[in-house]
Amino acid sequence: MRVLTPADAVRDELTTCFPRLPVAVRPFAVADPGDRLTDAERRQAREDFGIPAAEAAVCLVGGWWPYKDTGVVDAALARLDVPVHLLVAGSPLDHKVLHRWGALPHVRLHTVPGPASEAQIRAVYAACDATLVARRPGVGKESGLVIDAVRLGVPLILSEHDPHLTKALAGQDWTRLFPTGDGAALADLLRDLAWSPLPRPTGCEAADLGVPTAAEQTAFLTTLKEPYLPALPPLIAVVGPVEPALLTAWVHHYRTLGIERFHLALHFPEHVEPERRHQVQATCRELGIVPAAVSCGPWHEHTNPQLRDTLREHAGAGWHLLADSDEFHAYPAPLAEILAEAEQSGTGTVRGLMLDRVTADGALTGWDPEQGLDAAYPLGGFLTHHLLRGDPRKIVLAHSSVPVASGNHRAEGHRPANRPPVVVHHFKWRDGVRRDVERRAEHSADGTWKTASPARLAEARRLLDHLQRHSGRIAVDSPRLNLRPVSV
Repeated sequence: MRVLTPADAVRDELTTCFPRLPVAVRPFAVADPGDRLTDAERRQAREDFGIPAAEAAVCLVGGWWPYKDTGVVDAALARLDVPVHLLVAGSPLDHKVLHRWGALPHVRLHTVPGPASEAQIRAVYAACDATLVARRPGVGKESGLVIDAVRLGVPLILSEHDPHLTKALAGQDWTRLFPTGDGAALADLLRDLAWSPLPRPTGCEAADLGVPTAAEQTAFLTTLKEPYLPALPPLIAVVGPVEPALLTAWVHHYRTLGIERFHLALHFPEHVEPERRHQVQATCRELGIVPAAVSCGPWHEHTNPQLRDTLREHAGAGWHLLADSDEFHAYPAPLAEILAEAEQSGTGTVRGLMLDRVTADGALTGWDPEQGLDAAYPLGGFLTHHLLRGDPRKIVLAHSSVPVASGNHRAEGHRPANRPPVVVHHFKWRDGVRRDVERRAEHSADGTWKTASPARLAEARRLLDHLQRHSGRIAVDSPRLNLRPVSV
């Protein structure tokens, strides 16, 4: 899913609230060359409203909603010392304010009671020398009134309420800008309009501002196909005897990213008590996930990749998200955009880099689900790389056609091209991990758990040696580890 917004300010507001939401900017309004007002329409409209050719006319179109700044218009009209015709069309309006404007000595007020028809609005625009758009500071919604000016060929007087819009229109000869809320500046522009009319838009402005024609908009909305909106991949993972709270937080994290399909295999070594096995399976049921496989036995080095590859085969063709149950991916852009870029790169993979998370004092402790993992393990660094001398690289996304090595560290012949890498927050260093590493070292040394290389045993021994030298803690003040405060 991707959300379309009509303006940059709306996109910025949405992405601030929902940073992982795929959002693109696309004007909702359309403009066709046939929309432009003709000279005959202009002459007829001014005659119908009784506006002399030598007097200036400006229109105020649309309902007076709270984001409209009628106060600045009120202040400007009170300063006028030359006749200006003001055409007001829309609903709702403030009739007390209209009555006051109509009593001003230099204002010639014309109202079109709303709701007005399209033909009536077109006539209002045709009668005017410019359309006035005044809004309060910070309003960034798409202005259909600005689009009306472009598509109909009407000069524009606009407040500087939206920095993106101001930048786009600055320097245009058919547009005059005034500081938001500055009635004196607006009065000067209205006064100038009486003796120096603005040129009309030439007809190219719609394309320059990114406003599509009706045909272009129809084509865009009816051809949103891959890879523009790539389907989010299934998550593939082999899950061990983790605490239920971690599994719950992990699933919630990826569901927040938009992942809906979880292809999980559960594997429990012989030492795991039946109670913990039942807890993990019950948590899966509570989360609405049915594991594809449940196995018990030694955790050989080939156990994980064999189960993972079986899951990938069952998941089918397309992209797969690969994450261990203690790995929380933090993507630098919406996942759909990451996938689209990966499709274009042709590598079939997306790179990640493992960031180990530890407690503030380096203790291997548990965590409070109500406070969350970020609060419990506030420091991050490359412990796997600097201390264990392990490989911190991860393949976080892989196409089904790409084989991935054990541990999801590499994909031979498919070097990822994405920059920067996806940060993989690694919440491994929790309560119980020391005993797990001791067990891994013991079983790897005696051959109970088979390994293809000495790396797994060597890494386990390096960690145990470090913990022995630092009273069972990770040395968070070590310059070599260079741990820093981070968050997902």
